[in-house]
Amino acid sequence: MPEGDSIRRIAAAMRTHLLDRTLRRVRAGGTEHPALHGQRVVAVDAIGKHLLITTDRGTVIRSHLGMNGRWWRHPLTAPPRHAASASLLLETDTDVLTCTRAADVELRERRDPRFGTALARLGPDILGESFDTTAVLRRARAAPADTSVAAVLLDQKIACGIGNIYKCESLYLEGIHPTRPLARVDDTALTALFLRARALMQASLAGGRDAHHVYRRAGEACARCGTRIQSRLEGAEPRRSYWCPTCQPL
Repeated sequence: MPEGDSIRRIAAAMRTHLLDRTLRRVRAGGTEHPALHGQRVVAVDAIGKHLLITTDRGTVIRSHLGMNGRWWRHPLTAPPRHAASASLLLETDTDVLTCTRAADVELRERRDPRFGTALARLGPDILGESFDTTAVLRRARAAPADTSVAAVLLDQKIACGIGNIYKCESLYLEGIHPTRPLARVDDTALTALFLRARALMQASLAGGRDAHHVYRRAGEACARCGTRIQSRLEGAEPRRSYWCPTCQPL
């Protein structure tokens, strides 16, 4: 699943092809939306793992890629074969942009009372200009005390944008086992975890992503201590955690 840094990179790339361009065609979920034809794109933004495209008439097109979604760009002269089945299709005078296998696509006018419902549930954006750790701690402490710290990092209602990569890497760098219960992580350590994830993702956006310490390295030797990295599926919606049993004792 693309994480917050990836969605911000996608947003930056899409600004080049959409900003100040007029939409000639919009198709979402197999339905044409002629009311959007002729509207001009005035903003392309990212909030957590959500991409928002705003037009000059106050329409917001929100997409969430989920586990398998992906954006594609095609020249107008060579439209994609998957156009009819795409989750979202946006056509301008030069390009066809398609989003395939998205988890969620929503088109709302800002004055629609349902607008913003999905975003309102989100916690502070891990890559926002500011990051309110006090609000994050308050949201985290509302979770059951036996919730694993790995699940806390992935909970988008606590802080949005962190995915499995930065969950694993942050826990490793802070020396915390992924299954440690929330009750056994004090506020200082929990704040440090979220700030570590923020720093890693900011570095990624700046082009300085390091090789992974534990993510997808099960069976390999830990660079710090030489212990074999372990992994297992965890959570109600299983995600694979990776950790070093020596550097991250249970």
